[in-house]
Amino acid sequence: MTGTQILLDFEVKPSSSSSASPRLSSSSSSPPPRLSSSPPPPGLSSPVTLNGMVYDILRGSGEWWAPWELCNAILSRYALKVSDSSITARLRDLRKPQYGGHSIDKRRREGSAAFEYRIGVL
Repeated sequence: MTGTQILLDFEVKPSSSSSASPRLSSSSSSPPPRLSSSPPPPGLSSPVTLNGMVYDILRGSGEWWAPWELCNAILSRYALKVSDSSITARLRDLRKPQYGGHSIDKRRREGSAAFEYRIGVL
């Protein structure tokens, strides 16, 4: 029986603190780039958060979205796979004052037991 051996090539540098544990070195100390040029909405620290991603998709369209459609949109736009339950939790968060207190409209999809959501139109 032959086994498979995987070799990893990375540079290990000791940390500058008093502990002697090694750390992986990073090639860049700059923060990751922002995904959107517009400032984040009130209560959202960055569009890079899942709350920001959901808000970013909902805000411009005015369309009704089922949770699995938002999952697919996040996967295609941000290359991040999330669950339906994560989406509905983020929709609940967007209603909270610390995340902007947005009006999230909800309706039952015609001919289905599923719900659809959108940012409320004032």
